[in-house]
Amino acid sequence: MTGVDRAEKLRLDSVDSLIEVANNAHRLRLDKIDFEKQQKMYFEGIVNARFSGEFSLKAFMAKFSFVRKHMLSRSRHSQLNYTAFCKQSDAIVNDFLSNIHEYHESYELLTDFQSKQTFLYLLAGRMLIDYRYGMPFAEVAKNCKEYYCIKLPTEDNSYQHFFDEDEILVDCGAFEGDTLQEFITNNKPPSKYIGFEPVLSSCILANKIINVAGVNGVVHNFAVHKTNGIIKIKKSSGMCKVSETGTDVVKTISLDEMIQEPVTAIKMDIEGSEYEALEGATEILKKYKPKLAICIYHKISDYRKISLLIKQINPNYTQFYMRYLSPYFTKTMGFVETVLYVR
Repeated sequence: MTGVDRAEKLRLDSVDSLIEVANNAHRLRLDKIDFEKQQKMYFEGIVNARFSGEFSLKAFMAKFSFVRKHMLSRSRHSQLNYTAFCKQSDAIVNDFLSNIHEYHESYELLTDFQSKQTFLYLLAGRMLIDYRYGMPFAEVAKNCKEYYCIKLPTEDNSYQHFFDEDEILVDCGAFEGDTLQEFITNNKPPSKYIGFEPVLSSCILANKIINVAGVNGVVHNFAVHKTNGIIKIKKSSGMCKVSETGTDVVKTISLDEMIQEPVTAIKMDIEGSEYEALEGATEILKKYKPKLAICIYHKISDYRKISLLIKQINPNYTQFYMRYLSPYFTKTMGFVETVLYVR
């Protein structure tokens, strides 16, 4: 039986079933031949999705420019590429088996069946280097292109948009104003917008959108972190992340220090600094209990740590949803644009 056949027969319904996957990951994950077949189909699917209009040219070229690099890596260095995916698989399996209790607690916090299935299958897909585990859960297939348009269950089992009109929105990782533009385009402009973006050129572009649209707000040229200070960052394709080997230095702020007013919603997509940024927003979460949309795909440990941190800061958060907003899968980040929604 091939790795593909074994993968297709897996059925996940609990953390215990995921433990079995982790314990057998070396046997179950795709071998090099099956991996390369799936990668070829995967990249063809990305290109087809682009030209069928499932996501924008801007997203394809700017936010996900690593696609081209991965395609070149696959064609020129397929053995190195496969080895890198396997190393990431090993790291995820080791983290999971070393912290099963935390993964179980995070799983139990999830509110709906879709979130729990997404949690199990995306983790299994990362362990087995098989992007197909995420395909049934990709919201992009439902024309959900950005954070604003997610609909989540309510107490009466109806569905409503997670973000309302006239939010007082804090946008950590404003980039070039792409999320704000989606709100504006879809007639859901925030009543106030407070953005943070460490890359100056992106910050300038985002502020231009604010000025043209007449939105009440500003994007600050800071990185959001646990405390006010200075960090090194590494830039790549207009994005950046904290790195000891980074050549650029930026100022950091904590949301608690920077914001002294009520907020109703916080979005974080800050390349792996989400946990620290939440630590720096403890008082805001306690006092105002804003809705949260937090990316959890940048670091292996974020699947287990971020929801537990939020619940620890404010136990009144009771609804936790996990959604996957993208068809992308990479060796360093797994299923890109996986977001935790909390209210």
